[in-house]
Amino acid sequence: MDILTQAMKLLRPLMDKARRNTWLILAFDGKHRDIYDAIDQDGTTMDFTVHCVSRLQARGCVGSRHALSLLLEKVRGDAGDELQGAFQSLIDELDSQCSASRSGGPGAHAAFEPSPLVGHAADAAKSEATSQIALTPRFPGGPSQAPSDAAASTKRDFFVSYTGIDKDWAAWIAWQLEDAGYTAFIQAWDFHAGSNFVLDMHRAANARQTIAVLSKDYLAAPFPQAEWAAALAQDPTGADRVLVPVRVGDCQPEGLLRTITYVDLVGLEEPTARQALLARIRGERLKPSHPPGFPGTTASAATASPQPGFPGQPQALGELRAALLAGQAVPEPGKQALEQILRHSPRTLEDYRLARVAEWSQARYALDKRFTRLTLLLDQGPEAQGTRWQAQQNTFDDLRKVLVEAQEPALVLLGPPGCGKSTLLRRLELDLALDALRAAEPEQAPLSFFVPLNRYRPTRPGAALPAPADWLAQEWAQRYPQLPALGELLQSGRLVLLLDAVNELPHADEADYRERIACWRDFLNELPAGTRTIFSCRSLDYSAPLSTPEAPVTHVRIEQLGDPQVEEFLTLHDADRGPALWQQLRGTPQLDLFRSPFYLRLLLAQAGEDGTALNGKAALFTGFVRQALRREIDADNPLFRPGVLLAKRDLARIIGQQWRNAIDLPSC
Repeated sequence: MDILTQAMKLLRPLMDKARRNTWLILAFDGKHRDIYDAIDQDGTTMDFTVHCVSRLQARGCVGSRHALSLLLEKVRGDAGDELQGAFQSLIDELDSQCSASRSGGPGAHAAFEPSPLVGHAADAAKSEATSQIALTPRFPGGPSQAPSDAAASTKRDFFVSYTGIDKDWAAWIAWQLEDAGYTAFIQAWDFHAGSNFVLDMHRAANARQTIAVLSKDYLAAPFPQAEWAAALAQDPTGADRVLVPVRVGDCQPEGLLRTITYVDLVGLEEPTARQALLARIRGERLKPSHPPGFPGTTASAATASPQPGFPGQPQALGELRAALLAGQAVPEPGKQALEQILRHSPRTLEDYRLARVAEWSQARYALDKRFTRLTLLLDQGPEAQGTRWQAQQNTFDDLRKVLVEAQEPALVLLGPPGCGKSTLLRRLELDLALDALRAAEPEQAPLSFFVPLNRYRPTRPGAALPAPADWLAQEWAQRYPQLPALGELLQSGRLVLLLDAVNELPHADEADYRERIACWRDFLNELPAGTRTIFSCRSLDYSAPLSTPEAPVTHVRIEQLGDPQVEEFLTLHDADRGPALWQQLRGTPQLDLFRSPFYLRLLLAQAGEDGTALNGKAALFTGFVRQALRREIDADNPLFRPGVLLAKRDLARIIGQQWRNAIDLPSC
């Protein structure tokens, strides 16, 4: 089976519309944003998978890694354990070919030959991908390869000329250029202590082209004038485009500089700014992909510029910041605004916190504290007479209050499946972010990092487990490459690590699990003072080994809803059917199943129009599966068309709700 077919087979089950954007953001939203921007996310699961895999196959190597392996590496965490070997083998094969290509070894290009795909849609998608992906346009002579340290003084493609106040913009521009394969000279990176400033500037000015970062401050400063004037003197007519002005602030060039066309980044969001910068640098024709609107219609008002902040801060992020600082309630961003925020690679901790607020304020993560009751369980030690875990009398409805009450640096949030452990951790991250954004000194406020522990595994089968500190640092760096390193943030003593689902740590057997828990227990003992850690776990069997007599770990138990809370929840969320459901459940053994918000929502979703409750957990989850199948059919998912996963008879049963009993499902 060729690489393309293998990749499609592994990725297709995980590339539904709800998840595809998340995978692409995780894989490519940092330094490889151009790859993300090039992939159209529309279409059915089948068509999108074909299109995506073909584009990444054609994109090829990104440094020593293959673009397709970067996606496979992110997606594999949601695949079953039985598929991990297949994922890793394909990742290794792709990356090994890239390594061979960089070293000029035999077979360096053989693995990337496109192979036939099955079906008309696949053929069309592959044809589209191969026709649209071309070599990056370059200036005459093209960008040189990134220099090694030994060759750092050779002529480079660009000298970035700027004034100090625009340093952030200059660094962003230089990064985009080098990420696209060009070489750049920038004072912030290339002028070193002990060197001669004048000679350094002379070498920089010998670059093939000069980028002038235009702002009012740049135009008013005396020294940049000599830099852009030297470039203009080399090419006064602009034939070779030696001088490329890039406008980043509201300003109007005057005199000779006015005659040179500039790249305008003012008011653009980051993806658009990057695209505009590179397209202008490459000399691409800027014909739009959609026909222009008819000029006779009334023009819409100009889009407002983003809020002031770091270069290119998304408008949606600025609007969210303004709303929060004005004391308004947390607005739930629309789908487009949320995607814009999550695609943005934060450059400041404020941006990071705003993104946490935007993501966790979605309705599906909502938490009603009226139905939250938390109890502290103190560890009396394994040798304690009677109960080892002693419940305290006070209860809480907010994890922030728990952090104040419990002085131990590490806690475990304990509760059965469906009780809301992950939701509580996300809500804590939301609350901490809001508190910091509204604080007088946000730099002193706690900073949280939410990580699912089911991702903790060796980098490849057979390899040793990474140390928890190294793994967390890598997770942070991959998600937030432009923020301070996790190790630096840990040393501040204000980090709150939110480690979700310790019981889902991948493991082969009980002994393997104990070994992994021991790694995390040792990690807790090595953390700097002030660092707080909250694990979530479904039962004490999994989490108790984290606690020792020398370093006890307090557990926080999520209590079941009492009868009054169950009744209130049902009535509050469905005034028509809720009271009838409560009357059916009241005083019955079945009531114990529904003592959490998760199961009550399932019950409301599955109950009949007259308020008839489903009988038992099996019937409840059967109804959930039936609804999920119906949604996929209504969305015209090709996998659920007759003859793929479902027979025509099963399809008719789902649509017509023709079931033999309460737990009947298709035989697929």
